[in-house]
Amino acid sequence: MATLWFVPPVFVKSETNGVRHGCNNARAALKQLKRWTRRGPCWHKAWTLCLGMKQLLSEMAALADPGFWDALAVVLIPYAIGVALLVWVAG
Repeated sequence: MATLWFVPPVFVKSETNGVRHGCNNARAALKQLKRWTRRGPCWHKAWTLCLGMKQLLSEMAALADPGFWDALAVVLIPYAIGVALLVWVAG
């Protein structure tokens, strides 16, 4: 699975030793967020954003699958022909 990069990196201060980590992708940010014990509104927004990015990537991968487009064509081509015939007959 490809990594979703942040440009520029997001610097996050760790709770344990106060060191700032530069998270430059969604996967690293999720790993860093899992370590936090205090989870307020900002944490939930960041968590939701990173998970949303991962979900977007998986949906984009599904769209790149040729089988998806074949199945879509099997459904839409007869429908389009039917609509064209209906317009032609009614027209």
